[in-house]
Amino acid sequence: MGLILAVFAIATPLGVVIGLAAKNSSPLVDVIFSSLAAGTFVYIAATEIVNKEFSKPEHRWLKLLVFFIGAAIVTGLLFLE
Repeated sequence: MGLILAVFAIATPLGVVIGLAAKNSSPLVDVIFSSLAAGTFVYIAATEIVNKEFSKPEHRWLKLLVFFIGAAIVTGLLFLE
C-alpha cells in the first residue's frame, strides 16, 4: 500500500518535469503526449463516469443525447485545424 501511495504522490511532479523537458522538442513528441492525455480522459470517461451515469434509470434518453452531442463536438474539433 505504501508503494502505491508513493507512486501516486510522485506522479504529478514527475509529469510536470517531463512536460517541461518536452516543451521545446519536436512536434511528434507533442502529439504523443497530447494523445496520451486525451486517451486518459477518454478511458476515465468510458470506464467510470459513463458507466455510473447510464446505470441509473432516470433520464437515460436525455443522457444518451447529451453524450452523442459531446462526442460530436469532440469529433468536430478535429476539423478545426
